[in-house]
Amino acid sequence: MSISLDEYIKNLDKFLNTVSDELPVIMSEGAVQMRTDIGDRIQERGLDSQNNSLQYGSGTPYSEKDIPAFFYKNAETLNAGASKYVDDQIEDGEGISYKDWREANNLQTDHVDLTFTGNMWKGIGLTSVKTGQNVAIVTVGAKNNEVEEKMFFNSVRYGDILQPTQDEIDTLTLVVDTRLQNLANKLL
Repeated sequence: MSISLDEYIKNLDKFLNTVSDELPVIMSEGAVQMRTDIGDRIQERGLDSQNNSLQYGSGTPYSEKDIPAFFYKNAETLNAGASKYVDDQIEDGEGISYKDWREANNLQTDHVDLTFTGNMWKGIGLTSVKTGQNVAIVTVGAKNNEVEEKMFFNSVRYGDILQPTQDEIDTLTLVVDTRLQNLANKLL
């Protein structure tokens, strides 16, 4: 079936207007997916944007060097057993390493996952969407000051923790391209 040039131009105008309207939504969805992919990469595999293991200064995932147990006395715990562990270590005059602290809180210690309570990852998301003529700029970052501080300190230690891998960028590109192609197929 052929269409006239005037009808094609009309369809093209409709497509461009629709893209302009939908671009912030498409980019926002892509940014949220990318943030999820980055979080999964770090939390599940402990990898930075170059697919290298996040390492503590000692070359181990978490420090095994003991510090005085009283430093953990008022620290946030995830269970009563961790609090008892601290009290017992203080009573015995023993120290606690960060690795031991994580284990007492039933957290994995095989790789750095930048997760203790999970609040940092829950507090990272879409922070702004700016639009212009056929442009949408989406920002992902900290949604509150506490998360911003955690992100800052983790980035000082491990580099830009929200830097995507090339695979994550390629996935975003594919998602956006697919959405735009679907609009083109529908409207042109």
